[in-house]
Amino acid sequence: MMIDPTEVVDASSRVFAELNRRVPGFDGLVEPDVTVASIGLPIARVNSATAARFEPASADARIDDVVEWFERRRVPFVWRLGPTDRPPDLQDRLLAKGFALDPDELLGMAASLVDLPSIELPDGAVIELVRDSTAFREWLDVMVAGFGMPPQIGDAFVAFGTLGFGDEQPTRAILARLDGRAVATALGVFAGDGIVIANVTTLPGERGRGLGRAVTLAAMRVGADAGARLAVLQSTDMGHGVYRRLGFEDFGRYRVLARLAG
Repeated sequence: MMIDPTEVVDASSRVFAELNRRVPGFDGLVEPDVTVASIGLPIARVNSATAARFEPASADARIDDVVEWFERRRVPFVWRLGPTDRPPDLQDRLLAKGFALDPDELLGMAASLVDLPSIELPDGAVIELVRDSTAFREWLDVMVAGFGMPPQIGDAFVAFGTLGFGDEQPTRAILARLDGRAVATALGVFAGDGIVIANVTTLPGERGRGLGRAVTLAAMRVGADAGARLAVLQSTDMGHGVYRRLGFEDFGRYRVLARLAG
């Protein structure tokens, strides 16, 4: 039976929303036709609506419900549109309600977890699973620096460490070190028969050494070892070639629309 990569992405959003509900100051809501999550910061990218499956007749009212959910929390948010979100004119409906479309699309990509290649690392590099709060803080610092995020995002996400780092958790944070320094990250989120790979980044001064490829492959191996059969991610144009060489193939495009707090 084929695994639908869009369903894996939507399932990972539900996992994240449920985790948010367990973290003080964060919040999430999973409904049959939409998933929403917020970490409470007034930064749109860390508050999101996803996995919309609205009926045309009620779509505008459901959009208003989602907007109200975030307005009650006084945070801006983004609406992440996937290739199977409904109704088909959802983007137009969001634009009509004051959302702004980000011109940069992300490519949905998926790869089988069978017969994975070996991980190649530059001299002095090692890869580890994050298993404690100290390493998690290092992981967050690299992620924030690698993506050019505001530092308060890393400070807020420290709270996820209260959930623990054992194998019973649905997430795996992967950290690469070079000569002892934390330099690259990836995150795996188990969802059904798949694993979604996110937050793949390398510190600017250490790029071009294959570390991004290495942490991505490490996340794939973590997924395979746990029984996942498909790896799914969303790629920028810059990372597309790296992921193609790891066996990922395109399956659709993801768009982001932002709305400021009301």
